[in-house]
Amino acid sequence: MKVSFIASEYNPFHNGHQYHIRETRNAGADAVVCIMSGNFVQRGSIAVCDKYLRAEMALKCGVDLVLELPVKFAISTASYFADGFVKTAAATGLQGYISFGAVNSIELLQELKNIIFSDRTKSFIENECKDLSFTNAVNKYLDSNFPEKYSSLLKDANSILAIEYIRARDLYFKDADIISVKRNGVLHNDMNTSESFASASYLRNILYNSGTISDISAFIPDAVSEILYRSFNDGVFPASEKQFNDLIFARLLSKDITCYTKINNVAGGLENRIYEAIQMSSNLEEAVYNISTKRYPVSRIRQILLSAALEVTKDDILNGPSYIRVLGFNDKGRELLSLMRDSAALPVISNLSQVNKLNEAAQKDAYIDNLAGKLFNLCICSPKKGSPEYQGKPVII
Repeated sequence: MKVSFIASEYNPFHNGHQYHIRETRNAGADAVVCIMSGNFVQRGSIAVCDKYLRAEMALKCGVDLVLELPVKFAISTASYFADGFVKTAAATGLQGYISFGAVNSIELLQELKNIIFSDRTKSFIENECKDLSFTNAVNKYLDSNFPEKYSSLLKDANSILAIEYIRARDLYFKDADIISVKRNGVLHNDMNTSESFASASYLRNILYNSGTISDISAFIPDAVSEILYRSFNDGVFPASEKQFNDLIFARLLSKDITCYTKINNVAGGLENRIYEAIQMSSNLEEAVYNISTKRYPVSRIRQILLSAALEVTKDDILNGPSYIRVLGFNDKGRELLSLMRDSAALPVISNLSQVNKLNEAAQKDAYIDNLAGKLFNLCICSPKKGSPEYQGKPVII
């Protein structure tokens, strides 16, 4: 059975995601496995609804098995996000494809990957771009050396992730083929619509600004609309970004300066800037604004602060995934799980109660996952009782 792995957030699931899944199957995949961010996402914020609801959306719209991308990777930079995805896919022991959406051809992305991670580019960035973020530094290098061919290609977040997926595939999952699906309609953060396609950013903007589910219904599958209406009535959607920001800021107020020195991407005295901004600011948004620079844009600072609040260190990330967590499956997904009993290189679990007998790295990952689950639970209108991360069960379709 040829399996295709898709990295996702589905925040929320929309027609573009369903198109990607359908085209992945058309390209030769017998089964689709989604490795999805949990309750927090890469922009350093909370997901619009919890991971089990988003897993249900995926399963009802063409996915066979949903696995969780560990929190420590889900809230990290594109390179570590891609590492977490590919390492988790490889650890299943299943063979097949890695599928992603991209504006550019796979050949052009391969060329870009070879250029971006070359010694020449690294030297240019180290010598001439010390005050720029990595992405802006790479864009400067491309504009300087390939102004017509590659200029502006990395302005789209999906192109950056696609290149990182290829890099990670080459390192950790060489046997996997690549399926690149041409993006249809709109780009990652596009605030315009195209027929029945809209970006997740556009949809969240509506939902968080006095919009209703009916206002986005043209851009999401009917099954997703039904799940959102049901979860809204149950008081578990949408999760509150304001409550999330307040909770994270409250946790950061108790951190000392040494905490930040252990966080990925904190260097060159940035820990001092973070600590001072936290102590002098009145909320998370103000702190992020006060910390961010050309080298450390808002998105990066939010990732760093969320990592600090969840106690995710650089060492935790470098340790890689320590278990494979199942969020949901259908009948074909059940077959894949049966295969994984013999093929998986990591323990396969359905909730954190199964981590107790695993190693120290797994215990730390479980601590992070549990903390993330508890914080998310405080950001919905009707918090669940007990400990969701220990009591939660996979969605079965």
